[in-house]
Amino acid sequence: MTVQTKGFTLVELVVAIALFAFVAVGAISAMIAVVDGNKKARALVGATDALGFALESMTRELRVGSNYSCDGGGDCPPGGGGPGSEIAFTTSEGSVMVYRLNTGRLERCGSTGIDCPDPTNAANYVAMTGSNITITDFDVYVQGSAPSPADSEQPRATLVISGTAGNNPGIDSSFTIQTTVTQRFPDL
Repeated sequence: MTVQTKGFTLVELVVAIALFAFVAVGAISAMIAVVDGNKKARALVGATDALGFALESMTRELRVGSNYSCDGGGDCPPGGGGPGSEIAFTTSEGSVMVYRLNTGRLERCGSTGIDCPDPTNAANYVAMTGSNITITDFDVYVQGSAPSPADSEQPRATLVISGTAGNNPGIDSSFTIQTTVTQRFPDL
């Protein structure tokens, strides 16, 4: 007479635990990937909003300004040279304003109604982007900056900004934003 015992053998239990552990590790890995993706998305949205605000402020001032100047000297690239790295112009109130890239941040010297006292003095600049954005390139292209009748082009500036958003290596996001601004008042 044989006696039947109910239950699982040791081998069956080890196999079941191994399968459960394998599935659990896979689920945890997927959850970590989702959390990292969420952090990256939130950092990118916050940085993009801040950068969008800075870029909108720049374009608004440029649109109603005049006398665009790239790197302190008119059009760029002059004669096919490379892009400039700063743009100066006269605001609608007649004050001089300068935008530039410095140590990974966009900076502004001067404001509406207040001249940039000395564009070579770093103390006169205010950062326009926060620490969660690192700007690697700020390329400026200006065309038509010579007053009429020296040229027949309406003054315009193209700004190309590249960098990374976020403060955590591994989940930072790269970006490149380009905008073109044409002077509102005719200069033909």
